[in-house]
Amino acid sequence: MSNWDRLQAQYHLIRDCLDGEDAVKDQGQRYVPKPDGMSSQNYTHYLDRACFYGAPEMTLRALVGLALRKDPVVKLPPRLEPMRLNATYENAPMQVLVEDMVREVATMGRFGILLDFGAVVGPGWLQQPGAVSAVIFGAASVALPFLVMQPCLGAGFVASKTPNPAKARLGSLNAHLSFGVGLYLAALALKLL
Repeated sequence: MSNWDRLQAQYHLIRDCLDGEDAVKDQGQRYVPKPDGMSSQNYTHYLDRACFYGAPEMTLRALVGLALRKDPVVKLPPRLEPMRLNATYENAPMQVLVEDMVREVATMGRFGILLDFGAVVGPGWLQQPGAVSAVIFGAASVALPFLVMQPCLGAGFVASKTPNPAKARLGSLNAHLSFGVGLYLAALALKLL
């Protein structure tokens, strides 16, 4: 089983547990194995009588509530102030976006969001994307794993404690350059829509 398959199975388990008893039961033997010698009809009754307490969902709700017990302070420049009431493509306000982000990070440990990084490369980058600025941004973003993530994970400063530091550094740089190219291609695709 590949690492991706293992993680995907874990992500499905997390989602199913958060969705509750019906979602867990719908997966049948994936989560509730059929005992040896039990007929299919008896297994169906066995599954119907099973109980899955909704502790994961209640715990997540409590964690999100604790994280947002005080309204977050979001300071926006005047030109972005309209986003406070319309922060997503679904026209949800900023407060809903923040709550969704906190819930998803508490659930899966990550949350993806597409931002126009005009503050870095100039206003309106999504309207007139530039390949060079996107690739430079991607290359600069490698600083976070080099200086923070890798040392925290025991790989050392700039992957210095890995078995092959040069290979690890090139791999990280390649991934972040690819991210920059992906930013540029995604901006071009959005421009065509």
